Amino acid sequence: MPKKIYISSTYQDLAEYRKAAENALKFLKPYFEVGRIMEYMMPGSPERPLEQCLKDVAACNIYILLIGKKYGSMAEDTGLSFTENEYNEAYNEKDPSKRKTIISLIAEEDAVGLKDIPVDDRDRFDRFCNVIKDRHIIFNFRNTDHLGSQLTLALFPYAEKKWVLSNEVILKCDRKDQYSEMYGTFLTMKNQLNVFAAVCKPNDNPEDFMQRMARIEYGFKKISVIEPLQANFLLSAGPLIENMRERFLLHIMPPLWRQKNKGFKINLEALLSNGVEELFLYFKLSPKEVANATLISYITPLLMELQDACAQSKFSFFLTFIIEFQKSTNIDQSVMDKLDPDNRFNISKLIPFDKVTASQIRAWLENHVTESVVKIQEIEKKVFNKNEYTMTDFISKTDDITQYLD
Repeated sequence: MPKKIYISSTYQDLAEYRKAAENALKFLKPYFEVGRIMEYMMPGSPERPLEQCLKDVAACNIYILLIGKKYGSMAEDTGLSFTENEYNEAYNEKDPSKRKTIISLIAEEDAVGLKDIPVDDRDRFDRFCNVIKDRHIIFNFRNTDHLGSQLTLALFPYAEKKWVLSNEVILKCDRKDQYSEMYGTFLTMKNQLNVFAAVCKPNDNPEDFMQRMARIEYGFKKISVIEPLQANFLLSAGPLIENMRERFLLHIMPPLWRQKNKGFKINLEALLSNGVEELFLYFKLSPKEVANATLISYITPLLMELQDACAQSKFSFFLTFIIEFQKSTNIDQSVMDKLDPDNRFNISKLIPFDKVTASQIRAWLENHVTESVVKIQEIEKKVFNKNEYTMTDFISKTDDITQYLD
């Protein structure tokens, strides 16, 4: 029988996030049962609101706690918020045998839509957060998509029947070093041009990693594939992709364009006027293309215009050059230096993308798939029985995992 879930959160600050959590759980309906939500707000009930909440918590198997910027409405009986009362019921300090599985998700300080919301009761809020952090593993979230992804990851080990893992989950298995480099930059380097370079071989799938960073970690919504050079845009909002497309290709592939368009700065201002504040782009190149001085001479003015536009308009631009070597060729990290020979743009050179190792697979299984040592050993023996895999091969094998998790 599917385990029953109860979602607990404040409402005023987390309405959109709560909706995102509910949407994520709709996908998981075959695997979990979602309990009643926010019934204490409905009129006509013969019971007091708090009693209703606590009964629903007592009836669930898994208690999901979302914390944003509010401590929440107070229950007169206890002097605590509804949310903290619900948590105490789930934690059941007096009788640990009746304790629920508790999944705690706390918004990051600059989470979308929450940054400017003041905490309503700082002392109680901080005390409650500290209790949660002391007792439980915390999943942080920074936007609604990220919350859905984190919630799916957190619930996976507790499903009686396992679902096929999505790309967002699969790509969590690896790339911790690159993740740390890119996410740290995202937190500290807004309102400017941020340029990354990465080297890889075929089937290492850095493109999927970049898209996961942009969609899930950075919260960008829109993607448009642009040829040639396999460039991809990811925008936080707004249309006007064609103007951007033409201007980029005007810099990078001038022979394709007979008629020059308006300057890039004007197009960027048009994007800003339509609500776009952040843009993520990556190009996939070969070492031969990077060594082409003519191509670099086209890229340099593009980066200069972007750098100036970001500084003047408080615009955040994340640009990554992925350089893919052939299978038979050794990776040469020095090729990244050719992208910026005069060191004008302070390019962040990511640790090379490489194959997924056995130790990385084990860490991924422990963190995101199952806590059972026996099942992990069985999966390692029957699914991942080599010392390393390309990311493409790894992803192709993940569907085989589910048969060992029932």
